[in-house]
Amino acid sequence: MRKLRALEDGLFSLQTIFQAKAKKPGDPNAFMERTLTQAHHWRKVAEEFDEAAMLVRVVCGKKLGAQCDEFGAILDMIAAKIIKNDLGVYSEWTSEMSQRSVALTMAIRKELDVE
Repeated sequence: MRKLRALEDGLFSLQTIFQAKAKKPGDPNAFMERTLTQAHHWRKVAEEFDEAAMLVRVVCGKKLGAQCDEFGAILDMIAAKIIKNDLGVYSEWTSEMSQRSVALTMAIRKELDVE
């Protein structure tokens, strides 16, 4: 579940830096390093989540593994759109992300019998 939170935090940070860049359009190089750093960070946490999803699949079964994959794919799609400067996509998907995150967390907790 830590990887799930890290993935969500990474996406939020990606959105935040791209929003800041959009608000200061004067110098395109001003945010270059920060956007690249955040994009690399996003990729790292996404890869770590994918690795955790493989473990979930082994420990908890294919159905829960598929649920992790779906969640990761949605966040990957959102990140790709953010990087292409579609900054409205994050707010469009906020509700869906929250619902799926809670559902995934609850399913993992249930499967692992964690209260």
